[in-house]
Amino acid sequence: MQNHKTQLVQAILFLLILGGSFQMVRVIRGEYFRWKSLPYNQEIIETVNRLTPPESVCISVFPDLLTASGREFHFDDWLEYAVPWSPELNEIFKREVATGRYPAIIWHDSISEEKFQGYRLVRMKTPVPEKVHPVYLYVRDETK
Repeated sequence: MQNHKTQLVQAILFLLILGGSFQMVRVIRGEYFRWKSLPYNQEIIETVNRLTPPESVCISVFPDLLTASGREFHFDDWLEYAVPWSPELNEIFKREVATGRYPAIIWHDSISEEKFQGYRLVRMKTPVPEKVHPVYLYVRDETK
């Protein structure tokens, strides 16, 4: 009887170690690709610094990119406002973006120029990173 309990404990420990190892490999892989995206994100930060006034308020799906630029942000949980889960919040978001008061918007896709009327997409020299959630920078289009 004792032998069966020992084997059961060993099997459970083996499965726990195997599962933990698998999860650790996933985390390390994710951090590796996040680290590879650092030059792109640094270029986003530098471009925000260059194209927006200091201490301005912007919108970003990754607010840390704005705070690294010394900028503040609105819509900290942007999904609540930008995805039509709540028509009221979605309308607030659209209305605020339409005012043009935000000098920059860091967004999750590169096809939102129709969504952000009066803003233009700024292309980075660094390639868009792969296997991470990329971001794209829109700035107010002063030519319109």
